[in-house]
Amino acid sequence: MTTEKYLISSPTIALVLEGGRQVAHLVPEGALIRTDGEPFNGNKLIEATWAEKVVMMFTQDLRARGNRSINSIVQNYIRQQFRSHGNFSVVVD
Repeated sequence: MTTEKYLISSPTIALVLEGGRQVAHLVPEGALIRTDGEPFNGNKLIEATWAEKVVMMFTQDLRARGNRSINSIVQNYIRQQFRSHGNFSVVVD
């Protein structure tokens, strides 16, 4: 599955499981968020990774405050261009 990366442009909320409860944390501007690449259909919570922690974030926050990183855009473009040529892997970090 494709990993999408988003650079946070203004602070937003992420929910982190702590002691069996979801606790809200402020994700700072400039933070890098990774998602599994699934489309943001509707307004819902999705699983993401921030600072090596699994968190839950609202799709509307990622749409409004997250900018897809250029690495994600390049990876998706390359996959689309070469999809018909069989399996391959692209790593850009």
